[in-house]
Amino acid sequence: MRAARDALLKCMDSISVAYSQPDILEEDSSVHEVDGKLEESNLSMMKKVSQVILDLKAEVSSIVSRLSQMSTRSRTASSVISRADSITLKREAATKAADLQTKLKYMDAESAKKEELEQIQTRKELDMAEAYLEIMKSEEATWCEGSSSH
Repeated sequence: MRAARDALLKCMDSISVAYSQPDILEEDSSVHEVDGKLEESNLSMMKKVSQVILDLKAEVSSIVSRLSQMSTRSRTASSVISRADSITLKREAATKAADLQTKLKYMDAESAKKEELEQIQTRKELDMAEAYLEIMKSEEATWCEGSSSH
């Protein structure tokens, strides 16, 4: 379970890095290029999360299988896993699965909001660049008019 948890944490770190990298937006990039990069990043994140969930399910299945084998091999009182212990293990596995499903649900929502924010920021930068270009054009036109009247 620790390995799966570590893999999930690594995946979450990758997601954080992907959304915090300022070099995603280059000066000459278009909104469509940014959308494509974000979609690729989101797809990669979803694949990693899905793989972690599959790994956890396989690990839980393996644990249950080992516990079942232990109980059939040895019928002594000290080695037989009680029904209560089995229920506890199942409850823990179910809780872990529910936690991961909840995290996945909110990852989708957070990813969508981050993508939306990136789009807004890109549009803002584009509008600012266009406004600056307009100012430069009007100053150039004013300068050209002033120099041609002399």
